Amino acid sequence: MSQQQKRRILITGAAGYIGRQLARRLAADHHVVGVDIRQDDSADFPFYVRDIREPSLGELMQEHRIEQVVHLAAVHGCGQGVPGVCPGCPKAHALYHPAGVVVVCGCGLRQ
Repeated sequence: MSQQQKRRILITGAAGYIGRQLARRLAADHHVVGVDIRQDDSADFPFYVRDIREPSLGELMQEHRIEQVVHLAAVHGCGQGVPGVCPGCPKAHALYHPAGVVVVCGCGLRQ
């Protein structure tokens, strides 16, 4: 694929099963950057541990000149091990997703 056709893609939720598989497939032809709240030591593409609710995601997007975003980040189950999401606390869990979407979309609009 020519340099002109290569896209610069951010994948949120890149440590999850679907995110990891998609990132690996797209990385064969594009510049892929993965982010997740959990570490993925098996990532064979640039990977960052980030909370999508943090505005610093925008800096990462600028640094890598991201053109497209595939937003797959989500907290499954009770959110165990996810900072700021209290296990067994439906209110905190319910607020995680909308807050993340707002930040991801907002960062994309500033690009």
